[in-house]
Amino acid sequence: MPLKNKLIDLVDKIRGKNHGSPFDFPEKKEVNKPSSKPAASSTDKVFQAIPTEKLETDATKKNTNGQTIISNDEPPATATLNLVELLKNQLLENASDLHINTNLEPFYRNNRGHIQFLSDKPPVSDKDIRTVLLASIGENKFTNFLQTNEFDSAQQFGSVGRFRINISRDINGIAAVFRKIPFELPTIESIDLPEKIVNLICNAKSGLVLVTGQNETGKTTTVTALVNHINETRRANILMLEDPIEFIHPRKQSAISQREIGKHSNSYAESMKHALRQDVDVVVVGEMRDLETISAAVGLAEAGYLVLATLHTRNALESVERITDVYPPEKSQLVRVQLSLMLRCVLSQKLLPTKDNNGRIICREIMIPNDGIRNIIRQGKTEMLYSALETSQSTGNILFDTYLKALLEQDLITPETVQLEAHHPDDL
Repeated sequence: MPLKNKLIDLVDKIRGKNHGSPFDFPEKKEVNKPSSKPAASSTDKVFQAIPTEKLETDATKKNTNGQTIISNDEPPATATLNLVELLKNQLLENASDLHINTNLEPFYRNNRGHIQFLSDKPPVSDKDIRTVLLASIGENKFTNFLQTNEFDSAQQFGSVGRFRINISRDINGIAAVFRKIPFELPTIESIDLPEKIVNLICNAKSGLVLVTGQNETGKTTTVTALVNHINETRRANILMLEDPIEFIHPRKQSAISQREIGKHSNSYAESMKHALRQDVDVVVVGEMRDLETISAAVGLAEAGYLVLATLHTRNALESVERITDVYPPEKSQLVRVQLSLMLRCVLSQKLLPTKDNNGRIICREIMIPNDGIRNIIRQGKTEMLYSALETSQSTGNILFDTYLKALLEQDLITPETVQLEAHHPDDL
């Protein structure tokens, strides 16, 4: 069937024309036998990555009529849009994201965090973006996107590499973002975390560890490095709950189970509830979004598990308030007591442009609760956390602004960055 007719057929399916219910989609047939591929070039070998499932890495898939519709190794390119070329160049340029938007030329977010338009490329047409995305994610997933207008997953593109894919719509049409997922797992050395903090987190048998920050601040990389270190140094049973799965962890010293929310489990909270009966030691929560998830994570930590979780908060004070404020007033005192006992560490971070403009560097706030800080949390006097961190730096605590000033003194960032990013610029 010509591609144009295929797209029309998909649209008709969404509208329910001659296809019964719009939700009556055929089941995807899994293919267990790996396909044979030609030998990779020396360039391709650089980007060779581990597949999550044979289903995601088989060279071809077929639609309900038995016709080949997808090749993850080399998704078909149109005359003006070559996805594989753009993805390979993204890796070579060390860009974090590739954006493909209807009626706009493709662009990258480079390693300095800036948008970089590909001025030598024409604006992407609606036909081209539909063609490439249909070939890239497959008929079932593309059909579901047309129904819901949202898509978020991670996928292997053969020898090119693994990418997180988000597809949405805007006023111009369909828009897609491809975020690179490095093949190499990040190490403790690569995230520049003091050994004392690493040992405190990774050797803990129970408690709650929070890695916080806004979008694109390296939270996933930090959590992945911590999990990788536990995997290398402890014999533990680790459960990772992610949405979607990004880095793939091989077995080392630990056993690791990675579950994708929406695919392998219905929700974070439901997975954590059942984890109590699954003989796990460490639970990693991709994101604490709501009361149900936060309550389940705090409950697991209280039950004797080590829980690593992320929050979209800028610093330790906001992190404590985000957790305590999500509960109804009648339970606020109870959760403050729980949190004061279970909290092991808060790592809040942000990526800042370097002075030489050649990349970004991490800036952190670290809170390791001592008796004074636990008492502040228990009493709900979070406004006192700032001064408590300032007076306990000898124990490993450090304020974001103090870390920021140290980066300036080492000539790694500019004074303008300090003034722009400081939480309390007047104090500096």
